[in-house]
Amino acid sequence: MILKVVQLTSRLAKAFDKVVEVLGIIGENLPEFDRYAKLFEQDAQVRKILCLFYQDILDVHVTLLKFFGGSAWELLFESFWPKVTDKITMIMQRMTTHRALMLEKVTIANITQDIADRERAYKEYEKQHEFQDLQNYRLLRGELSPSLYDEELQQFAGSGPAKSGTWLFENGDFKKWADVNNKTRLCLWLQGIPGAGKTVLTAKTIRYLQSQGQTLLFAFLSYRDERKSKPVKIFQSLVFQLLEEQSMLRPLLHDIYLTNYRKLISNPDFVGDLLGKLLQTSGPTIIVIDGVDEAAESDKSYLVRSLLRVTKSGPNVKLFVSSRMDSAISKELMRSSTELPVEDHNEGDIHELIDMERDDLLSKFRKWDADEATCDRVGRAFQLLKEKSDGMILYAKLMARLLHSLDNEDDIRRELDTLPEGIGQAYGRVIERIESNPVPKDKAAARKILEWIGSATRPLRYEEVIQALVIESGSSGFTKGRKAFRDIVETCGPIIEVVGDYVSFVHFTAKEYLFNGDGKFLDKEESNLHISLACLTYLAFQPLDRIMQHGDSAAICDETSKVLSGDFVLLDYAASEWLSHVGACAQSRHDEQLVQAIRRLYEKRGKPDVHDSTQVSRIFKHKYRALRRDPELVKRLGQSETFLNRSKLDLIEADGGCLWYDMDPTYISQGIMRFRDLLESSLCTTSPCNLSCNCTKIKRLYGHALFRCPRISCPRYIDGFETDSARSEHHKTHERPYKCSHSDCLFSQLGFRTANDLVRHADVTHNHVVNDAVPWKNFTAHHLSESNIVAIMEDTISLNQVGIMTRILSKESGFLRVCCSRNSEKGVHCDEYTRGHHDGSQKPFVMDDALRISARAGTTEMMECVIAAAKLAKHKVYSKVELLAHAIRSGNNDALGVILQHYPAFGEASEEVEIREAGSDSEDDSEKWLCFTTVSLFELAFAHANGRAMKALVRAGARPDVRRETFIDVFKTRGHMELMSTDNPKTRDMLGRMKVLKLPSLVLQYGLQVAIQRSSAHYAEFCVDMGANVNGKWLNVGEKKRRERPTMLFLAIKSGCGPIFKLLLEHGALLQGDEVEDVESGEIAGMKKIEKYFSMSWKEMMSTFSKSV
Repeated sequence: MILKVVQLTSRLAKAFDKVVEVLGIIGENLPEFDRYAKLFEQDAQVRKILCLFYQDILDVHVTLLKFFGGSAWELLFESFWPKVTDKITMIMQRMTTHRALMLEKVTIANITQDIADRERAYKEYEKQHEFQDLQNYRLLRGELSPSLYDEELQQFAGSGPAKSGTWLFENGDFKKWADVNNKTRLCLWLQGIPGAGKTVLTAKTIRYLQSQGQTLLFAFLSYRDERKSKPVKIFQSLVFQLLEEQSMLRPLLHDIYLTNYRKLISNPDFVGDLLGKLLQTSGPTIIVIDGVDEAAESDKSYLVRSLLRVTKSGPNVKLFVSSRMDSAISKELMRSSTELPVEDHNEGDIHELIDMERDDLLSKFRKWDADEATCDRVGRAFQLLKEKSDGMILYAKLMARLLHSLDNEDDIRRELDTLPEGIGQAYGRVIERIESNPVPKDKAAARKILEWIGSATRPLRYEEVIQALVIESGSSGFTKGRKAFRDIVETCGPIIEVVGDYVSFVHFTAKEYLFNGDGKFLDKEESNLHISLACLTYLAFQPLDRIMQHGDSAAICDETSKVLSGDFVLLDYAASEWLSHVGACAQSRHDEQLVQAIRRLYEKRGKPDVHDSTQVSRIFKHKYRALRRDPELVKRLGQSETFLNRSKLDLIEADGGCLWYDMDPTYISQGIMRFRDLLESSLCTTSPCNLSCNCTKIKRLYGHALFRCPRISCPRYIDGFETDSARSEHHKTHERPYKCSHSDCLFSQLGFRTANDLVRHADVTHNHVVNDAVPWKNFTAHHLSESNIVAIMEDTISLNQVGIMTRILSKESGFLRVCCSRNSEKGVHCDEYTRGHHDGSQKPFVMDDALRISARAGTTEMMECVIAAAKLAKHKVYSKVELLAHAIRSGNNDALGVILQHYPAFGEASEEVEIREAGSDSEDDSEKWLCFTTVSLFELAFAHANGRAMKALVRAGARPDVRRETFIDVFKTRGHMELMSTDNPKTRDMLGRMKVLKLPSLVLQYGLQVAIQRSSAHYAEFCVDMGANVNGKWLNVGEKKRRERPTMLFLAIKSGCGPIFKLLLEHGALLQGDEVEDVESGEIAGMKKIEKYFSMSWKEMMSTFSKSV
């Protein structure tokens, strides 16, 4: 077995050296254990220990053989070897334990316990590495933001007739190609004329192959988003799709990220080769790429060539390419692929589509009471459309939509009798209808819409387009309202379509026709000029003055009404893309209107203190050469473009606490950030949303991905997230506190998320010698600050690396000595568990930090580990109560139980145990009410609505009491607000846990009052079930003189909450005094809602509930 391992590893010197080292250590121990075997031959207990020892030796060899016996271990060596050595180190430690057992008096219980420890250690090892690999992968995926094309697949696969594409799956060439055992057909080229339905057919092919159990990697390229169609982004997408299926390969990507970050994000050759290497280790895989002809002209040939190279890199990789006939693509695919022309086979799909459109039109005619003879004539006329389609499914769809816009038989027959020849003439027919429109405003609007869709640098939302229509060049505000009230698809005809929130052409050939076809309906430079003028005018609008003014951002808090009215719909696009459009139209012709618009923008939005004495770059002089008559203007444009370019590359250096947008020579970037803050503050914080909230309207106006990353260099700065929690998770990709010490290294500025990543990078990239088993031994006082030591412990605890944490807290780790040596240099005395301060005082350091972090985020095992280390070091906990408070705040009830078990915090006078909350240390905004008050642990748990914690505290001796001076503010905390606003199984479970406690009647009464005010029926039910007085009156402890207060029932009527009103009536609630007359008058706010809930008038309710009211 040893010979086999050595033969396998001899191909790689580094692996060979490592294996020899491990086997050498085993060899050194064998003679000693041989002597023990002979000496204790008759001792059954010792012989069982020997069996465990030999089992450890076999585990080492099995681990090595499993790794080196893989098909591509050379490829994965650098990434997986550290994990293997970790496991071998763990086994070697077990061998040391078994050696110690040999020298002690051993019992069956010792052996049984050791076997259990061995199994637990192996499971912990696998669990830790699996969790860490998943975390690293998710962070990488969040940072690179690859498009996985699932939405596009869903959209295209559901388009067209249900049976379309069946001819392809029955085709002989397709079957041979799809056969994984057929090695002669590696590439299938689905080619066709424009509009033949290739994209829909490709999507249905993917669905078909997935149903056959095939592993697929796919991409849909589109002219609409050039960034996603770049080769490097395509290869990144394919890599991540593969890793979604092959999770065992994820550590390799993380290793490459640490050592070749720059190439991973920008080099298509490197990422393409990486994809090829990964495919070598995977099973049969099919790569499907649609729309290669829609990629940039310079990328087409390279992309196809690279895909073919990737296909040949693995023994079981096949390629499916869909595109129209293109000279660059044809040159690469002609000799290496099987061609399958779509237009030769898709006649049945086209006829099915036309029949479907015909039936829809006839159904509309019948609704208009058209007779059957008319319907029959119109139906027969559709036969002409079938004859003219000639393999173009887009042609059939376009003409069918055009026919749907007609409203009488004569027009339909006339259109069918004069059908255009080909897709170009079909587009021309649509343009003719626009040009012949007798309403000049409609004609101008159609041209403007098509200009924006065709020249925009990114896909536009529907709301952005209709706002762009009302912007008049040179105006100072919305002179025509904030948007045009028109159906833009009806205005332009079937040449455009709306998919989700976005507007686009029905096909990229439509854009080609408009800008380059017969008649050239649109001019690219002129379109960019019109868009430039619109963006410049809009950015100087008076309604934007408040968010783009110099000074405190608090001044914009009253701008919410502008958010709701839609003033800022076009702001994101105009602010980020105005320079692109100006650059596209300022190269060949001087336009005085454009010059004036740019000057006005800098007069209104330019910063007065921007003085740059440097010469204007020749690049900008050339780019804005049409504006050379005004060199100062060219200089200002150059400053703005330099700022944007450097910002997008994350190269802005802001000093003195400034942020990146403070370096913008205009206030535009600041305005964007203020607008986004304003937008988020306008959303409600409850889930699901309140009926009266504005979230639906805001999402319609501004899109659904409203939570954007604040870093302009990040793709999520534009795309954003739909929830704040998703963005918060994404923010972790930007947290990189561990910097490389080599100043010329990219990671000296970029940094790493964890200390282990920095160690790995230093080892591989800069040839530092690193001990894989104990990486922290390489850090000295010159490597780590105190904050970094705490950060390392936070990483270890969050990853639940109990073994590593044990070694960190040991005296041998060196972590404790770092603090002592640094403080000794300052003349401050401290032991290994305290931090010295300049005033000579002592504050707990490493151990207390470990206890605090574990209490907040540690598992039961981690909390036990840290407490055991503290007890071993005879460490006195600085504050048991604060430790419990950390666990309560974070909701870490498992850790709370462990702390209470080891550190009883309650004695005979349990009600006297209190905690002082410092406002500066509060981790939860909802605890601001505690800043200057003293609360008990039970009150803290109640404030966080933590039922499990309250039960645990009561069992430990705490008195279940919430005092009068604090209970009112308790209901303002986030915990109770979330309980009231959300009714789901989780909140019901939480309230159920709280029901076993005996809460003071005053607390329950006030809780019922707040629940009624917030229309929280489930929380009101909880308070009533706990004993709240349904006939109690309004409580306001803060008033000196009590006056007559309304009853809970009257309050429920005013709030208009039917379920609470019904609940109170069922529990015997009564109206009192003048309340009866007030209610009978019918003028109480909320009564209409009550009547609507019960579907009866108030008098009918009075009659029904006469016994109660």
